[in-house]
Amino acid sequence: MLGFIFYKFLCQKEELYLESEGGSKEDLKDIDDDTRALISNTLGYFIAYDDLFSSWKDNKNLTAGDVSDALSHFNDSINDVYKKVFLNILSVLRGGIMKFGDNAGARDKTIRDLIAVIEEIPATSDDYDVLGYIYEFFVYKFASTDDGEYYTPHEISELISKIIAEASKGKKSLKVYDPTSGSAGLLLTVGDACEKYIPKDKIEYFGQEKILETYNLSRMNLNMKGIAPSNIFMRNGDTLADDWPYFDENTAYSPLFVDACVANPPYSLNWNTQDADKDERFKNYGVAPSSKADYAFLLHCLYHLKPDGVMGIVLPHGVLFRGGSEGAIRKALIWYIQLILNGLKKHLRRRLYLFCLVFFALLFGCLVT
Repeated sequence: MLGFIFYKFLCQKEELYLESEGGSKEDLKDIDDDTRALISNTLGYFIAYDDLFSSWKDNKNLTAGDVSDALSHFNDSINDVYKKVFLNILSVLRGGIMKFGDNAGARDKTIRDLIAVIEEIPATSDDYDVLGYIYEFFVYKFASTDDGEYYTPHEISELISKIIAEASKGKKSLKVYDPTSGSAGLLLTVGDACEKYIPKDKIEYFGQEKILETYNLSRMNLNMKGIAPSNIFMRNGDTLADDWPYFDENTAYSPLFVDACVANPPYSLNWNTQDADKDERFKNYGVAPSSKADYAFLLHCLYHLKPDGVMGIVLPHGVLFRGGSEGAIRKALIWYIQLILNGLKKHLRRRLYLFCLVFFALLFGCLVT
């Protein structure tokens, strides 16, 4: 259902774009290469006339094979610039088509019935985004089936987002990163809060998610909420084992540093600590125990912050009192904070001294004059 709803959203976006340019979907029946390239460059993808969701609805003989072919065509049409935003984003839907029935006839009927139901959903009403609301409802239901692994409770997201937004006042742009992005709900809540102070097109979203299906879900969610493809930077990978970007797809290594890092990582996760003591993220503080990765996620977030960055992370209360290596990490963190505060005090004292010096010099100059 999520995949079909998202595909309908993509098709409607293309049709709306054509209308904004004075055309219609009928123009897709006989389209030239230049127009096809223009659509692909603008939206990041191109969907042919026969592959549009609205065309599926009108096709009384639509088969599961037609849908599978359309999804394959979509994958092939993605603009190279936006491969990481759209490539294989519908792989779960395409791979699940064979589960829609025991035989070809049953699968075809199930797909036609589903499309008929989803086609009845309007894109918008006078009050709110209907398609987006239903999509969000399904995201919530999907998340709640697995102990909330992919979903941060809204109240917690709101609290973190307000902290991030308050700290981001005065900035002209913002990079926000969630290393355990799940459905990207926390990222989006932070973005919504920060839009009060920063233009929407100046907020960039970075996320990493280990589970493929959830990674696809997060990319869909960001697109459905109107985030420009050029502002979406998502990655499918194990955050602790494979830090971002680490020579990702032939890209030269350059550490990712952001204005805000937010996370709701899986609590007390088992993780591989081999060579972790040499990792830039952990070596100055200590290595979290292999049976509890909570501090590993915290230190990961801290490492990726800019000097004036701010972090919001949800952790189990055990991180406040457990001993062993976690106690050593707490001590190192407190020492580091004290070091920063002491440096800040010295900096402020120097600034105050210079201010007084300049003030009295100006005062003396005025008296002489």
